[in-house]
Amino acid sequence: MGVNQAQWDAQVQMVTSKWLRELLATDPRPTLEQVKVPVLAINGRKDVQVVWEENLGAIEAALTRVGNGRVKMKVYPNLNHLFQPCKTGSVAEYGTIEETINEEVLRDVSNWIRRVTGLESKVLERR
Repeated sequence: MGVNQAQWDAQVQMVTSKWLRELLATDPRPTLEQVKVPVLAINGRKDVQVVWEENLGAIEAALTRVGNGRVKMKVYPNLNHLFQPCKTGSVAEYGTIEETINEEVLRDVSNWIRRVTGLESKVLERR
C-alpha cells in the first residue's frame, strides 16, 4: 500500500509537532504519584502505540510507591489501542474495524465504576 504526498506530509507534520514532542518528553510518574483515588488501568495486548507491559507496570509501580493500593489492572488479549478486536493492532486496521469499542471493556469499566462508587449495591437493592 503506497502513501501519497498529502498523507506523507500529514505524518511528517504530526511527528514534528510541538504537541508530540511535549507528550514524549512528559514523565507521568509525578502526576500518578499524586493520585489517591481508585484507578482502573487497562490496555489492549495488541496495542502497537503503547507497550502494555511497560504502561501497566509503570502505572502500578507509581501508585503503589505512594500507598495507593486501590488499583485494578486488566489486559485485553485481542484488542488494539482503541479497544477494538483486531488482527495485528496496526493503526492501518482502525478504519476496517466495525466495532467502535469492545463490549467487554465497556462492561468492565461500567462495573468497576459501580463498585468503587457504591452504586453496585444500590442497583442490586432495587432488583
